[in-house]
Amino acid sequence: MTVVDKPSDRAPGPKDLEGTRGRRPIWLVLLAIYCLGFGLASLARVLIQDPSLQVRVPFGFYQLLMWHVVFGAIAMCLAWLQVWPRLRAKRPRLHRRIGLVYLFGGVVPAGLLAIPVSLLAGVGHAYRMSLFVLAVLWLISAYQGYRSARLRRFQLHRRWMLRSVALTTAIISARPLTGVHWGAMASIWPDQYGGAGDLTYNEALTAAMWTAVVLHLVIVEWIVLRPRTRAETTKLEAAR
Repeated sequence: MTVVDKPSDRAPGPKDLEGTRGRRPIWLVLLAIYCLGFGLASLARVLIQDPSLQVRVPFGFYQLLMWHVVFGAIAMCLAWLQVWPRLRAKRPRLHRRIGLVYLFGGVVPAGLLAIPVSLLAGVGHAYRMSLFVLAVLWLISAYQGYRSARLRRFQLHRRWMLRSVALTTAIISARPLTGVHWGAMASIWPDQYGGAGDLTYNEALTAAMWTAVVLHLVIVEWIVLRPRTRAETTKLEAAR
């Protein structure tokens, strides 16, 4: 079936460079540091065989986890490039090639491996379910992003890839949020969490994961993608 492009579904071109000339936006620089820092640190943990990753787990879990970390690190290192407007507009072929590596060399294998990893994790069922839901949403966003690009529905493709990047980076935000939740729990409910180290950590970890996923999706949906004018709303509805 031939898909006829609507005006809103055209591929990025030179006109899309308007507003992208000059210095790279500060948000992109910060996002690149955010993604590359965590991604390279994750790869380093695998290469040096970090002892903290080698815990008592079911047979085969460690191997699944290591490959999940490797593919996940690839996705993180490339995630910021997927939302770089100038690269998308000026070098669309390079943007597509990086996108394919991001999806099929990062998100898809990491997401598929995340399903058994999440179900075998030994830090509590609530945390297992947070990882499982994140993995499913991650794979769905990847599929929808790839499908919309193949159909040349580039407005929808951009939206789904922003959601994919939000989910890719959620695990990064969960790290500092764990400390925030841990400190808040010990401060607000000292009788319940003050001396229970493992219990406090596991609950803080679970709360941080859910917070990160919801927060990232809210930022994308309500700040980045929310139509600000009636014309933008009409344009979005026409692209669906």
